[in-house]
Amino acid sequence: MQELVKDEVEILIDRKIERWWNQLERETLKNKWQRLIGLVGNPKNLTKGKWHFDEDMLLCFDKVRHNAVHHDWEAVKAFEFTVFADQLRRAQLVWSTEIAIRLDLKVPVKVLFGLK
Repeated sequence: MQELVKDEVEILIDRKIERWWNQLERETLKNKWQRLIGLVGNPKNLTKGKWHFDEDMLLCFDKVRHNAVHHDWEAVKAFEFTVFADQLRRAQLVWSTEIAIRLDLKVPVKVLFGLK
């Protein structure tokens, strides 16, 4: 009986997460960013210094993306994709490390940096 209840709880949790994810899918990148910060916090490394994540650039990218999908491609030409991609890689590395530390996970350096 306990096994059945446990399975039902996991199914309910999975459904809740899927509904949450589907709602989040339609939100702006800024809202997604804020939800992520609300979920795991904003590591200090991303708030200042050379690893600073520029949220204004995230907003600009979201506008460029929306404009490219629904209007024209003019804004794409001026956007600094390389700078933005570098910011995303740094944020991914910092958050991956933060989450691994919080969960006491041992992540091999090769995996963390995507090395073979």
